Amino acid sequence: MAAEPSQNSHAELSLKRIRWILSLCLAFIFVWGTFSDLLASQDISRKRVLVIHSYYQGYKWTDDENAGIEAVLKDVVGSGNLHIEYMDTKKVFGDLYSQRLYEVYKLKYKNFKFDMIIVTDNNAFDFIRKYRDELFGETPVVFCGVNYVDAADVRKLKLFTGVNEENDFEACIALILKLHPGTRHIAFINEWTTTGQRVHKGFAEAVRRFDNILKVTLLEDMRIEEILEKLHALGPDSAVLYTAFSRDRLGRLFSYNESVFLVAQNSPVPVYTTMEFNLGYGVVGGLIVTGYDQGEMAGKIALRILQGEKAGDIPVMTISPKHYMFDYELLKKYHIARAALPKDSVVVNLPQTIYFKYRKWIDGLIVTFVALLSIISVLLISIYRRKQTEKELKTSREQLRTLAWRLAEAGETERKALSRELHDQVGQNLTILGVNLNILKSLIPKETASLISSRLNDSVSLVKQTTEQVRNVMAYLRSPVLDDYGLVAAIDLYGKQISERTGINVTVNGEQTARPPSQTENAMFRIVQESLTNVVKHAHATEVVIRVFETGGKLHLSLEDNGVGYDTEAGVRTGGWGLITMSERALAIGGTCSVKSRPGLGTTITVEVPV
Repeated sequence: MAAEPSQNSHAELSLKRIRWILSLCLAFIFVWGTFSDLLASQDISRKRVLVIHSYYQGYKWTDDENAGIEAVLKDVVGSGNLHIEYMDTKKVFGDLYSQRLYEVYKLKYKNFKFDMIIVTDNNAFDFIRKYRDELFGETPVVFCGVNYVDAADVRKLKLFTGVNEENDFEACIALILKLHPGTRHIAFINEWTTTGQRVHKGFAEAVRRFDNILKVTLLEDMRIEEILEKLHALGPDSAVLYTAFSRDRLGRLFSYNESVFLVAQNSPVPVYTTMEFNLGYGVVGGLIVTGYDQGEMAGKIALRILQGEKAGDIPVMTISPKHYMFDYELLKKYHIARAALPKDSVVVNLPQTIYFKYRKWIDGLIVTFVALLSIISVLLISIYRRKQTEKELKTSREQLRTLAWRLAEAGETERKALSRELHDQVGQNLTILGVNLNILKSLIPKETASLISSRLNDSVSLVKQTTEQVRNVMAYLRSPVLDDYGLVAAIDLYGKQISERTGINVTVNGEQTARPPSQTENAMFRIVQESLTNVVKHAHATEVVIRVFETGGKLHLSLEDNGVGYDTEAGVRTGGWGLITMSERALAIGGTCSVKSRPGLGTTITVEVPV
């Protein structure tokens, strides 16, 4: 009979199903989110944006606005979907002109459907507010550069939002009074256009706060000659606040740089502005509104709408971005210290120093120089430490050589003393013992001589052998010939002893005119001893030639064998202690020891020491 499933089994099965369903849902959400993001990005790239500028291409304010818009949208929608129109209302304006533009745009864009319209400045804003529905239907509109917009009025317009342009005249006047405390008069220059009239209203509201301090002269709806005449009459307690002046009362047109240049050249007092495009033409500066900031903010709002936000849900940006900006040349002209400027002020037209002109190159060279200097410093420190180590090592070597020399001297002294003791005590005793044995031998009766004669003869022979061995030990410890007859004689005798003992033919050539110091003789003799010991042990030689001669104030010694030879570098690497000992002995007496050898060609040892 099959067992029924338990409640725990049912619970586990249910949990597994729930987990599987949740995993499936999460995977679906992830895939859908990724897919929808991809669709959204592709969707935005296909959307069309129309930009309508109030003024003309080449007008710096308009060019800056367009640059700000393109910085945000060009890479998103593509340059082919970003359509730019210039109304040119600085030069041509009026209801008839607006009607003709309406007809042109209607014909030009009758087959186009735009997803977004961006307008810059007042004339384009007024135009699109009037004709938007007829030309483009209820397409969302984002504006910028429109002066003193009433947010409540904008809310009445369907799908309109944007960036307000307002000049902070109150802050500008306060700045003038701070930098020029003696100012009692402000001359305000402004164009009498649609935009200019709104700017006039903003200035009028701001200047009321200074009624008790300042006298104000309005230079607006006038001929240019009248404005320049008024400027010439300004006293030293005056300052000029300039916005823009594109046409005068007679309808004559002026480019933005032409009008500001005329004003600056004819003003005997400082000229301040609220517009960035006036900088560089003779104005000191001010709290500046820039076209780029306006265009960039409009582009960001437009992008939000293209990504799905509703234009009606995005409030108008009523506070315009502004920056304190000043011209360095004018600051210098009017003796205005940079420390007196507001915090975070931007100063243009700074002196074109070599560093300023070639800053990237110079910064690169400085970085390279610092890097090289760091490397050199590390190398210098390393070299210094190495030299210190070498110095300490040299000192240690000299100390070791001195110690070795003193030990050698002490050894020589001990050998000499031991040799003398062997000669004076052991040698004499052995001699006496031999004499006594011979006497005893002669005193023994003949009838008993046969019994002990062989024993006495063995004892006498043993005494002679021991005496000879003691003499050999004495010669090795300290050759008496070296003390009595000098180096050449001692080497010659030692060579003959080696020949008798080993069968190697040792030839000594040389003569000694004057004996060197005993230390030199001892060291040279020990070098010969060590060399012959090496020949006997390792060279397999049959002949050794030793030469000793003096020339050029130096004593030369050479020892040449016809043995098997060896690789000198390999010999040093594997540790030739005999060679090291000989070299150290030579160095201790101020000389040198060199070895030349090749496999199969024998070995030559050369020693040179000053006499």
